[in-house]
Amino acid sequence: MKIAVVGCGALGCFYGARLCQAGQDVHLLLRSDYEIVRNEGLRINSADGELRVHPHAHDTPESIDKCDLVIVGLKTTVNDRFAELITPLLDGDTAILCLQNGLGNCEQLAELFGPERVLGGLCFVCLNRTAPGVVHHIAFGKVVLGELGRLSAERTHTIAGLFKDANVPCEVSGNLEKSQWEKLVWN
Repeated sequence: MKIAVVGCGALGCFYGARLCQAGQDVHLLLRSDYEIVRNEGLRINSADGELRVHPHAHDTPESIDKCDLVIVGLKTTVNDRFAELITPLLDGDTAILCLQNGLGNCEQLAELFGPERVLGGLCFVCLNRTAPGVVHHIAFGKVVLGELGRLSAERTHTIAGLFKDANVPCEVSGNLEKSQWEKLVWN
């Protein structure tokens, strides 16, 4: 599956690296880490061992082109750039998985791109970006996925399977809003 990761801080790089290691066609939209990741790849340091992968590195969304899945890991302070960064990645059936902390982000994506495209994801993970292209994985990693305002569809289970194949614990929630509030308490 062709996957774009938009927002490649510690979270985006960690999950992008895991999906890349599992054989997915991962494309990272990078800013300051672009040259390092393009030349040296990504490194994840973890108690589970070190991981080094070489996903496709891009500095514009147009160079990525259309994808099957867009993972959004941006800081919420740049949500006003959703249209600019995500639109070039969308095809007729592209799904958008929002992994941002907080409430209301999925709804913003749904307003721009349609609720049928948007899934919410909650990440129970402790990470730090320690250097350009390097992420320190401290603990956990579980992802909980859900559909925006409806029961989980087959594609949600397919995407959960991608994470599971990447050795990332992943569950599908039947109630995304409830799960979002539980995550807010966890933070």
